[in-house]
Amino acid sequence: MKYIIAVAAVLLASCGSSSTVDTGGAENSTSSDEMDIAETVLKSLYGDNASAEQSNKVGASLCIEEKDPPLEFIAKFKDLNPPAFPCSASEFNEKQGELVMRGTTKPMISFSVKEIKIISATQAVAVGGYYEAGLSSGGYTFKLTKIHGRWVVKDQQMDWIS
Repeated sequence: MKYIIAVAAVLLASCGSSSTVDTGGAENSTSSDEMDIAETVLKSLYGDNASAEQSNKVGASLCIEEKDPPLEFIAKFKDLNPPAFPCSASEFNEKQGELVMRGTTKPMISFSVKEIKIISATQAVAVGGYYEAGLSSGGYTFKLTKIHGRWVVKDQQMDWIS
């Protein structure tokens, strides 16, 4: 748990003070663009991260602002490997020293989006990362462009790695 808190602190520190995605209840609705950007960033992380062990994981937990995305959002990842689960499906196992599926010892990886800032109708920046264990995690800044109605990652810069 100490490792998760440390990584979360680093991610939060790198976020700055811009507006963030809120996946909360009825009183706070997340825009369609923000959810589309979150999907694009999370799918990018699936395919482009520094994890050497991703293919050996039982699943990937998806987190938006450290919260579970809606189930219909997670369903958009059904064809990716490892299978996608909500953020709450994972927990840190201190004995193993890694992220695992809650209530088991099966290793997982977590992909998260911490911040989305829409700059214009066609430009956005997002902060995201992955976490497996204290010495297997990374944070990235994504620059996105909206082309023909779809958000596309134009630049992915590694901000930190452990």
